[in-house]
Amino acid sequence: MYKVKVEIETITPYKQDRFTEEAKDRTDKGKSSKADTLAQRQKQWEQKVYKDKAGCYIPVSHIYHALINGLASQPPMVSNKVKLTKPVTKATVFIEEMKAYIFNGSIKKNYDGLDKFHVRTRLCGMQANAHPMFDPPCTASFTLFVTQDFLLPEVLKEGLDRAGQCYGIGAGRPVYGRFIVKKFKVIK
Repeated sequence: MYKVKVEIETITPYKQDRFTEEAKDRTDKGKSSKADTLAQRQKQWEQKVYKDKAGCYIPVSHIYHALINGLASQPPMVSNKVKLTKPVTKATVFIEEMKAYIFNGSIKKNYDGLDKFHVRTRLCGMQANAHPMFDPPCTASFTLFVTQDFLLPEVLKEGLDRAGQCYGIGAGRPVYGRFIVKKFKVIK
């Protein structure tokens, strides 16, 4: 067993699309937002940001799923005996924190802009939508906990690199949300 301190840096804009309880209620009720004013839509867009009192953050589940995909693709064998599949990876690698705060010098308190677009509604109309967006470079740090020694740090780093380059995090991936690994320090 070992731990790894990791810092990632975005290389493309990172977009968020948090599914709020209000959005779930609206979907469950089948309510059309045709009558929403621009101010109401703006409020809905603001709620898509993962944010708490400390600032904006990336849910580590987003990083974790990208890492699982990055590790389970390409190199089929970790050693001559162990094939690294998604179930094996999920049982081997964990992220200790629940949130990875977004830094750009200091913890970001707000997003940088909105990626606005239109979507077709069920009634074949068009509705404005947007994703809050963080411009690169932004960094986030977290700690990986590896439970099995057969997963070598070099293989873990390669999988994390692949996750950042091929899978990404957030909305609109892999075009948006791609990242590079800035720091990778093994802690025994």
